Formats: sequence, structure tokens, C-alpha cells
Amino acid sequence: EWEELESAVQLTLDQGASDVVLMGHSFGGGVIASFLYRSALRHRVAGVILDSPMLDLGAVTDFGAKKKGLPIFVTGLAKWIAGWRFDIDWGALNYLDRADELSAPILLLHGDADESIPISVSERLARMRPDIVTLVKFIGSPHVSGWNSCRETYESEVRKFLRWVAK
Repeated sequence: EWEELESAVQLTLDQGASDVVLMGHSFGGGVIASFLYRSALRHRVAGVILDSPMLDLGAVTDFGAKKKGLPIFVTGLAKWIAGWRFDIDWGALNYLDRADELSAPILLLHGDADESIPISVSERLARMRPDIVTLVKFIGSPHVSGWNSCRETYESEVRKFLRWVAK
């Protein structure tokens, strides 16, 4: 779906924007990551805001299976079958493996009570790229609910990030 995002970015640039700031929630974070790795327009991204992003489908699948009490070998087998049956390239859906290729500043917003996407994925990206990633954790906040949990902090962090990247 990154191609659709690329079209939207191109339209924005055609309308006179010099660059863009992208924001994605959950699966949308994965779409943005794919865009940042594949699009010829990635250099026009001034900043990225990701809320509870799906940046590693394998880790998300493992997390969900563990919550259901499935043994690791069953999850591994299920992923192998799904990969074979539906042509899923699990490695290509782990956007952290190529984190060294990212260049745009990233604001990560993630609740520590997220039951859909483990906050550990966002924490890992923040550890890998402290030069461009700022992680804001929302204590007790479930999936994509940082704004609902602490609106003032969420909005303040987004405003601060936008002021920084809109130099």
C-alpha cells in the first residue's frame, strides 16, 4: 500500500509543498515504513509521526500467540505455513532490520498497555536509532490510545516535533 501513499505525497508536492510530514497509526506505521524504504520520494519527508506502529509483523504475531498461550514452535510452524500458503515474506515485514537506512526524524507514540502491538518493537527502534527517534510512552494506555489517555502530553509532543521538523 506504500504506492498509494506515494501518490498522495506526489499530489501534495504537485500542489506546492516542499516536503511532507507523515503520520500513521498501527498498520499505517508499516505502510509508512515501507514507503520510506521503497519510494523515490522518501527524501521529501521532513518527519514521521508513528502511533503504536506495526513495524515487525513477526513480532506482532509472536506477541499475539504468546498471549493466547501457544507454544513458540506452534507459532513458528503457523508462520511458516502462512508464509508458504499466502506468500508472506516475514523478513520483508520486519522494518527494523533496515533501520539504518532511515533518515527522517521519527516521533514514536506508544502505550505500554498495548495488547495488539508490543511496545518493545517501538523501544527497539528507539534504541537502534536514538539519533532520529524520539519515543514517548503512555503509561497504562492501550493500542492507539495515547491521545485518549493523556491528550495534553500527546498534543504537546506532536506540536514540539512539528515545530522542530518544519524549520
